Amino acid sequence: MSRNQQDPIHFIVKELQEQSEQIAFELDFFAGILERDPSNIRVLVAQAENYSLLGSFRDSLPLDIRLTRLRPERSVFWYNLACSYSRLKMVDPAFEALNEAIRRGYDDFPHLIKDADLKYLRSDARFMALVREYRTGVTRAPKKPNPRSKPAE
Repeated sequence: MSRNQQDPIHFIVKELQEQSEQIAFELDFFAGILERDPSNIRVLVAQAENYSLLGSFRDSLPLDIRLTRLRPERSVFWYNLACSYSRLKMVDPAFEALNEAIRRGYDDFPHLIKDADLKYLRSDARFMALVREYRTGVTRAPKKPNPRSKPAE
């Protein structure tokens, strides 16, 4: 076996190349579908995800906007829009989309707090306020009554 075939970096590079080729194929394939059916939610999601994987946030942004217009009730679409805005360092629209995501029910705060896509928001006081509000809400959540305890007399 040659040294190149045993080298772990060789395998990583090969895998990345294969993934890149697959994404390029999907981008082209999905573009054809979207020409015929521009409101296909599943294809829009896949296309936006592929652009994001490539770091092409300028290309994923219009798709994320379209998804929020087609399905405004879907909080995850607003969250993804916030991520795209953040990656493009468009902080104010990112916060608007993030607040809309939360207003519409997005509640995966452990993910939100760690999400690398939101790194440009972390130094903003609005992000810290959002996290504080979440943590305060968690600590103030009403406790469920213990069915074994006796009612107060």
